[in-house]
Amino acid sequence: MRNPNRIPKTLSLLKTIWEHQPDVLFNQLISSQQHVYLKEQNRKGDFFIWKMRIGLAFQRK
Repeated sequence: MRNPNRIPKTLSLLKTIWEHQPDVLFNQLISSQQHVYLKEQNRKGDFFIWKMRIGLAFQRK
């Protein structure tokens, strides 16, 4: 079982970020934070993989 003590810290950080952008929808907030994280990690994320798959599908036609 994961440590449940991580939850309040995570929610607190999320609350702080969201309070600075109150007009942003929850899904947009999570998506933008994922984008920031992936950029910081030098990773392209799922969108890149999806784009590659779509490109391959068009090449087959």
